[in-house]
Amino acid sequence: MILSSTSDAKAHEGLSSATVTATLETRSTVSAPGTILLPPDEQALVTVANGRVVAATALAATLMGCRPDAYGDTPAEELFGPGMDGMRAGDVRTTEVRRRSGDTFRARLVARGMGRVEITYLPDGAEMVETAAGQREILEAIIRGEPVEDVLRRIAVFAETHAPGSMRASILRMSVAEGCLRAVAQPSLPAAFVEGIDRLVPGPQIASCGTAAATGMTVITPEIAGDPWWEPFAEFMESFGVRASWSTAVRSARAEHVLGTFGMYYGEPRFPTPRELYLADAFAHLTALALDRADSDEVRAREIAMRESENMRDAFFASITHDLRTPLQTMVAAAGVLEGVATVDPSQRKAVESLRDAAQHVLDVAEDAMALARPGPVELDLGRVDIATVVRRARGVVGEATDRRNITVRIVQPPVLPELHGDGRRLSRVVVNLLGNAVAHTPIGSTIVVQLEHDEFGRAVVLEVADEGPGLSASMRDVIFEPFVQGGGVREKKGGAGLGLAIVKRFVEAHGGTVAVTSSEGEGARFTVRLPVRDGAQLLPTMPGARDGATRGAAALAGRTVLLAEDDAELRAILRTGMERAGVKVLEAADGLEALEILRGDEPVDLLLLDGWMPRLDGAGVLAGLAGFERKPVVVVLSGGPGATVSGVTWEQLGAAMTLTKPVRLGDLTARVAPLLAGQP
Repeated sequence: MILSSTSDAKAHEGLSSATVTATLETRSTVSAPGTILLPPDEQALVTVANGRVVAATALAATLMGCRPDAYGDTPAEELFGPGMDGMRAGDVRTTEVRRRSGDTFRARLVARGMGRVEITYLPDGAEMVETAAGQREILEAIIRGEPVEDVLRRIAVFAETHAPGSMRASILRMSVAEGCLRAVAQPSLPAAFVEGIDRLVPGPQIASCGTAAATGMTVITPEIAGDPWWEPFAEFMESFGVRASWSTAVRSARAEHVLGTFGMYYGEPRFPTPRELYLADAFAHLTALALDRADSDEVRAREIAMRESENMRDAFFASITHDLRTPLQTMVAAAGVLEGVATVDPSQRKAVESLRDAAQHVLDVAEDAMALARPGPVELDLGRVDIATVVRRARGVVGEATDRRNITVRIVQPPVLPELHGDGRRLSRVVVNLLGNAVAHTPIGSTIVVQLEHDEFGRAVVLEVADEGPGLSASMRDVIFEPFVQGGGVREKKGGAGLGLAIVKRFVEAHGGTVAVTSSEGEGARFTVRLPVRDGAQLLPTMPGARDGATRGAAALAGRTVLLAEDDAELRAILRTGMERAGVKVLEAADGLEALEILRGDEPVDLLLLDGWMPRLDGAGVLAGLAGFERKPVVVVLSGGPGATVSGVTWEQLGAAMTLTKPVRLGDLTARVAPLLAGQP
């Protein structure tokens, strides 16, 4: 409680959220000479021996209007009437129970054996009807979804109207984020009082509200003056004429944690009556329902907002990658066509390769960011991977940076290595990112060593990238694979988002592999990747063989008729040039409707290369239209977006034989497509 008490706030500013939401296990550790604690699951039991009350639980004592240690040695007949000694276990009777103050209340007595008798307050019929009517109105407001502040105010007003005497109600709501209770409904309390109790820090022996929130109990203070738990706040309470207080913990019905407190303040010292205890429990229950509903709504709203945010993010990345794929596919396809031209000299061929690799690198960077941002496992396009070829191409991607800084990349490898079953593009990103990291932290004129080997059992391929940079401290080694972390060292130009090594870890682990770093300050760094090898994997030579140009790859389709359905005219023209050089007959369609029109014609089509996203009719529409065709071509979808279709159904489920993600080199495309036509006439 703030109550202008700076010292009290400081004394409790270190309380954790665990203290704030303390469970009922802490009840037994709390006691006080003036304030009474009532656990919510405690029974109102008295023990009768030789006609006298010799023990009582806190709840039973409170019902009878005294503290648990003040029941005395009272004759049972004075409290419950005659016949108590004759009750046996299971006996039930209804009687008037006399309180210490002399007033009575109607109760049901149940003998529990061993002299113990349970007392249950029985409200009269009119009281129950009146209370039920008010509860129903509040429940209807909760069901309608009224704002929680309005519902809580309804409850507080309802409590003040129906509680006997001049009671002023106060509802505090737990804010776990702030570690305090917030004042949310105090209809009859002055604004200065509300300001004083707002942001109460819960804790044992922190007045009644703070103790109730910390322990999950009902806390009864019959007289604030002189109570040690109220000492820091007594003057404040007296200034507003509050001399007695009891607070009930509002506990979630779904979990054992405290949502807030329901407080009842009185202008004179007094014990609660059984009716007040009954109503306090009812008010706290209504408050719990309202706060549970509000918490559920807030959680649901956060989940919806999160899903919408994720959908917007995915849609944004999908749009970016889709818009990148088509022009990059054009660049890659153009490079493939130039590679197949016999008159291209070695220097021109190297320029073409650089163009192709740079285009792929641009797209990979965008997709890496998307893969890191998207929750869940990484989607892999699995196939046969020649890791030595992946390493050579990765060296080409960083070639400009190494040339500019006079850095040598030396590859050490055995004559053969087992092929991997993995995603070649993702593994390429692993090697490129490791090399890029080494280049960024390696001094000018130094050497980076890339070593490939397999373990002695042939069950894993081991890739090591070692640099001559400044190395990593122990603390940096612990976090180097986390997103947005950048190591120190020599950089020609500072920059980057620090995602490279995080992407390495994510992609390697998606393949079932591991990545680790060994380094000491001043001695460089060595990154080691282990990738599993399938049983029976083929051994591949690590030295580069004859280059498969686009024309050689396209030759596998010689004599076939291919329909190219693609809305980008420039890409169609480049792909057509590359395939026609190898004897492939190419038909073109600018959209799905035009593609179906050609397929309905007299000329049979062996292969349909289908863009997934086209105007007028998209790839899914074309596949649906093919359902009624007697002779269907083999369909390969060239997808420009992540995943499959808008509905989430895969292209293969819609009837495609294969899906390839743009950009794809013409040689790779025809090499993967040719086996699909092997059995076709």
